[in-house]
Amino acid sequence: RVLSAFADDPAQSLAAVDILTPEERARVIGEWNVTDADYPREACIHQLFEAQVAKTPEAVAVVFEDEQLTYAELNRKANQLAHTLRDHGVGVGDTIGLLLERSLEMVIGTLAVLKAGAAYLPIDCEYPEERQRYLLTESKIRLILVNGAAPVSLPGLTALDVTDPVGWSNKTSNLNFAIVPDAALYVMYTSGSTGTPKGVIAT
Repeated sequence: RVLSAFADDPAQSLAAVDILTPEERARVIGEWNVTDADYPREACIHQLFEAQVAKTPEAVAVVFEDEQLTYAELNRKANQLAHTLRDHGVGVGDTIGLLLERSLEMVIGTLAVLKAGAAYLPIDCEYPEERQRYLLTESKIRLILVNGAAPVSLPGLTALDVTDPVGWSNKTSNLNFAIVPDAALYVMYTSGSTGTPKGVIAT
């Protein structure tokens, strides 16, 4: 169509050429863009994930570089870590820090926090120690998930290494207790470029 259009009028601009037929445009903009899907509004994110686990346990759920986990494997690991968090006293209303490099463990940790009923605060591992310390102190976090050793040490702060599941709970079942759908999901802090960083809670 483009070549034909320029053959008919070589002086016209490329922006003026419609590269799609009316049928193609209707398909791309209309048919392929119908992505609405109904889902149970009363369910939490981790519960929707657990429903998918029941449907496709052996399907690949997450891939990172040359590693991957099926839905069943991811759910089992997240459940073990979630039970461990509960054993540490974590529950609804708590916020857990995620001081994690991009990895499968980051996904496991995020899902485990939600399963335990808590909210998560992602902290970039490349943040200066001063900013990491501020976020942990200001948010009053008492437990963080880390890849290896925690770079920040604070009184009353427990660091749980997600790369070492030896100390994790042996329980692999889903955690069943009441969590309202509008409970806190995660906390994000502003950059602080115009003043002190401020935390925003998302539900």
